[in-house]
Amino acid sequence: MMLAVAAAVLVGAAVLFAFGHALGAKGRHQRAADLAAISAAQVMRELYPRLFEPPFIEPDVPNPRHLEEAEYRALAVAAAVRGARRNGVGLRASDVSFRRTGFAPTRVTVRVRGEVRVRFGPGRHPAGRVPVRARATAELTPDSGAGGLPTHTTGGGYDGPLAYRQGKPML
Repeated sequence: MMLAVAAAVLVGAAVLFAFGHALGAKGRHQRAADLAAISAAQVMRELYPRLFEPPFIEPDVPNPRHLEEAEYRALAVAAAVRGARRNGVGLRASDVSFRRTGFAPTRVTVRVRGEVRVRFGPGRHPAGRVPVRARATAELTPDSGAGGLPTHTTGGGYDGPLAYRQGKPML
């Protein structure tokens, strides 16, 4: 009888170990997806103003600060792939998407897929493979509003976002 109870406890511990291992892998993939999305959004935030630079300084003189939307997206995708790789997860460029809202997307979504080998106890036989999926979305916020005006305020009885009308903040 005691042997059966001990065997049941050991089997239960092995199952819990396997679930813990799978949850740990899920957490690692989610963290990689989060950091990849943040990496892409940081690059997008840095490059965003360059999308609105004129393509030419003068006729037939290209503006080196101007950035096309396709290159903006490609640099964000490359940053997401690097971010996932630095965190131990492979990411394909096709797993990075942008919300279609027209010109200059400000939101990026990263989908990470993988598999984890679940084992019953350390060094024991594998119980199988479990698919792991994670998704993260990040959105950039430009440094300041139109014309370099601040977007938030504090003090003076009001803390929060500002809206501008004819160049003047509305509280």
